[in-house]
Amino acid sequence: MSKPQYKCKLNFGIELEVLVKLPKEIAKLNFVDINKKIKRLSFIIKKKLPNINIEFSKEKEIDDYSVWHILKDDSLVCDKNFLAFEIISPIITNKKVQFKELKKILNVLKKFDVCVNGSCGFHLHLSQKEEPFTLEQIKNICKIFLTFEDSLDNINPERKNNMYCQSNRYNINLKDSSLDECFTLINNCNSMFSLVHLINPINKNTEMYQTRGKGEHYGSWYRNQRFYKLNLTNILNQKETIEIRSHSGTTDYSDIIDWVETWETLFNVSKYFQ
Repeated sequence: MSKPQYKCKLNFGIELEVLVKLPKEIAKLNFVDINKKIKRLSFIIKKKLPNINIEFSKEKEIDDYSVWHILKDDSLVCDKNFLAFEIISPIITNKKVQFKELKKILNVLKKFDVCVNGSCGFHLHLSQKEEPFTLEQIKNICKIFLTFEDSLDNINPERKNNMYCQSNRYNINLKDSSLDECFTLINNCNSMFSLVHLINPINKNTEMYQTRGKGEHYGSWYRNQRFYKLNLTNILNQKETIEIRSHSGTTDYSDIIDWVETWETLFNVSKYFQ
């Protein structure tokens, strides 16, 4: 009898928040609009990498995930000599091909002294190739994330006490519970909606709620509940991804690949987490 196959078949999405030293050919144009600066930078990169589909995006909401996008990120902080932006990958269905593209993009950015600071992060989206995650799968992923959140914070200290990357383990629903009690609360969730609100709750006392929770969609999960280290809110929309926001910013290709492979392994191990 053949052995059962347990390996996850995952797709990935990468978001890198980075800074580059403002190129002279952009600085001399005296653009005030940050989008114009980023758009010009995207043209420079595209010219150097004609075989990679790279697009400038003015809007934060992206419809086409078949190409690489470069866009503004309002959460990033830097001085006037640097340009802050975000690189968003296409849906990575072929790691060998698309990681090679990522490496080429990072190599071009090195020519502009690409770097990160404490305001930068690296976000990783994961989804299954063939069908969405089941409720039981996501429950197990939540358990393994809560178990290792403190260890992840030790590796990524810049992401601690960050309003864009709040704690799941110590959120308002779970902070007074033991880990076993947290697992029981997770097991008691009978829908994706209830699980999302357990792991990514609305907390009206946080700075994030005060700054991002207002407006037309005041208090809605897609407005501010996504700003946790483990973001489940996309399982309630068409993206159907689980997002890991707990990584410090990086431009190191090896670090990025190591984290992708680490989470792939952890998602596999989560199958056995009870």
